[in-house]
Amino acid sequence: MHPIVRTVLLVAVLLSGALALPACTSWDAESVRAFRDDAAATSAHLSNRADALQLEHDALPETDPSRPAANAAIADLRARADLLDAAVARLDAVLTEASAPSDGLTIAAQGLGSLLPEPARLPLMLAGALAATLARAHQLKKGAGSIARSLETAMRSDPNLKEAFARNADTIRTIQTPAAQRIVDEQTPGKTRVRLPI
Repeated sequence: MHPIVRTVLLVAVLLSGALALPACTSWDAESVRAFRDDAAATSAHLSNRADALQLEHDALPETDPSRPAANAAIADLRARADLLDAAVARLDAVLTEASAPSDGLTIAAQGLGSLLPEPARLPLMLAGALAATLARAHQLKKGAGSIARSLETAMRSDPNLKEAFARNADTIRTIQTPAAQRIVDEQTPGKTRVRLPI
């Protein structure tokens, strides 16, 4: 995605969040936790459905024409469950940061929140916690990217290191998390990847 398009999308999301703030003023922490629990339950349901479809798929003969459609349905269910899991994890981080702030931005949001009437306070604290969480995630991604770039630079100057990495590439890839693989792929020259800000 082009950096300008990504920036425009990010600004649009932030503006829509700011415009939605009045609609969120009736939420309290328990409502947010209930929303989080609903998302986790939906994710578990999608995962269970994907597992059931996988069992049905595995029972089909290899020549069955419905196998590709079943594969696509399973992949779609798993992708949706993964998206919900990521959203639940992000919401957990935001709720944790809102309840026990550790970042200056969140502490400032709480300080400002004490000046606001009660209905607007929680959305402000959640927004501050979300901003702090996103900023921290961005810093971690930049740090991991610098590690990948430094290894790439070291391998260019040291053929023995490059050879050792080539020999162990499969092992290294199996140990890396998908997020780490994405960060490494983004930093590797010659590979075109969609670069996410976080």
